[in-house]
Amino acid sequence: MQYSSVTLVIIQLVLGILVLCLSQLSTASIQLTASQQCPRLAIRAKAHPNTKHGVLAGKGKAQISVILRTKDPISDLNFKMTLPSGMSVRRTATRPSIKPHMPPEVVGNIDGTTALYWLDIDFSRRSKRRFRVKVNIDLCAPEHLVVDAFAYLNNATSTWCVTPLASPALLRARYPKEKPATCAPTLAPSVNPTQSFVVFAPGQRFSQGGQLAPFDNRRLSLHPEMNLAINQDVLSFGDTYHRQLQPIETKDDCYEYCSLVGGKIAPFFFSWNNATSQCFCCATVCTPFIYDPAFDVQKVLVSATSAPTFTPAPSPSDQNRRLYNITAVRTILDYAEASYSCKTSACEAWNCSTCSRHPDTEVRRISAPDGDGFVGYNSVEGALVVAFAGTSMDDIVEWMANLDFKKEDFPHDGCEGCQVHTGFYTAYLELRSQVREFVQYFLQQHPDAPIWVTGHSLGAAIAVHCMVDLMSLSYNVRRVVNFGQPRVGNKQFATFVASLAESLDFPLYRLVHHRDPVPHLPPRAFGFHHQPFEVFYNEDQTSYIVCNDSGEDLQCSDQFLVDLDVADHLNYLGVPMG
Repeated sequence: MQYSSVTLVIIQLVLGILVLCLSQLSTASIQLTASQQCPRLAIRAKAHPNTKHGVLAGKGKAQISVILRTKDPISDLNFKMTLPSGMSVRRTATRPSIKPHMPPEVVGNIDGTTALYWLDIDFSRRSKRRFRVKVNIDLCAPEHLVVDAFAYLNNATSTWCVTPLASPALLRARYPKEKPATCAPTLAPSVNPTQSFVVFAPGQRFSQGGQLAPFDNRRLSLHPEMNLAINQDVLSFGDTYHRQLQPIETKDDCYEYCSLVGGKIAPFFFSWNNATSQCFCCATVCTPFIYDPAFDVQKVLVSATSAPTFTPAPSPSDQNRRLYNITAVRTILDYAEASYSCKTSACEAWNCSTCSRHPDTEVRRISAPDGDGFVGYNSVEGALVVAFAGTSMDDIVEWMANLDFKKEDFPHDGCEGCQVHTGFYTAYLELRSQVREFVQYFLQQHPDAPIWVTGHSLGAAIAVHCMVDLMSLSYNVRRVVNFGQPRVGNKQFATFVASLAESLDFPLYRLVHHRDPVPHLPPRAFGFHHQPFEVFYNEDQTSYIVCNDSGEDLQCSDQFLVDLDVADHLNYLGVPMG
């Protein structure tokens, strides 16, 4: 379809306004301002009881309180508190409380110190947060106890933003008349935020003074509520890790520290971050707790007769690239494009530009005020297809300009804290009864048929809700591929969708064509978040990247905040959409 010159002017004007809004909103949550690369934070701490009275070692209890204040809208701040040797954690709390409740990651370090990590703290709506830790004072605690802390950004790559505590919290230990002579000396705690950390997997050991030392048995048990995005084939929640501050300066040092016991188990993996001098050790595929795209993951092949060799390791994204089947995706794309014919009666006649590629398809049209599509069965592929159309080509600019950013709670057991875009959810609810009716109709004839779900634009958002609905009813959903999908809900909802997608034939893919503006809507600044995995295509769609599992990979479409192009939304893999 050819646009008139007046229509093109209107499109560019509306798109320009939209881009300006996006750039202003996204900048607040990603980069703050051009002149303020790091957030402005104030961190203060106090301990009770104070140093004048002291705490009776072996019986005494104390409380550490740290307050973070900021006027900057930060959505992904991390906070670390380090307790000295002689303190053990009894209970932790935050005020205002974080919902859903996310306990800190508590790590016992080799030197006897204890580190507590609160990850992804959201300051977008509040300027103050208080962290409280109640501790026991051990009988062998040193007389002077120093609690330190610092905050840092989760997504910092070019700039590593660290804000230290203004002054540490101090406690003094009092002892019984006779302090036990059996107390072994402990190393002074090291809380230098410029030092790197290492995470050790079970069976690994650490390097101390140039000599390999036995692996320390004090390990961290991961809390199931932490919902870490780790491949279950690689690491179960019952496995344990260890984090230890080490003065690592080079990739070779990182390799030395990550050597396996005896060097007899191969291969093993480690990742090295040149920007922050951070080292991450792992026994299989590396998945850092604190994700940073600057990590350079390395695979180490150990041979008894040759020196270790370093090769790039398969990241989760690389594994998904191998699963990405362009032939299967193109087939599903045909059905997504065919759904636009369901805006008219031509749908059930199966008469459209891509319909001829799949002639043995029987369909039933579904239609509502805010959405159209079809449920069908193709006898050649042996699959049941549910496809949803987006906004028509003529109305896409008006739709983007009028899209609101309202959210509502998502009523689903097991999706705690989930919120979804009101309009997208309502659009599926209007179609839900028809979807269920025709899915059941075709399954009565083909009970073993797998279900494929797809959509473009608004239809892609509806397709996400359709997938959740059908899988909740235990239907055999096997493939979900979307094109030009907007953000459907908040981060909790994106995580929930990703967990459901683990049972699919291949990951839930959402294709993004270069500067397509729709995937940037609604903005992240309003609390919306994409589910993984994005497949990001270049401008002429000759190459692609399977992006990371964060859902918001800054190396993919999120790199564009300005100069978006609605034409990219209307063409996927050479197929005109709408």
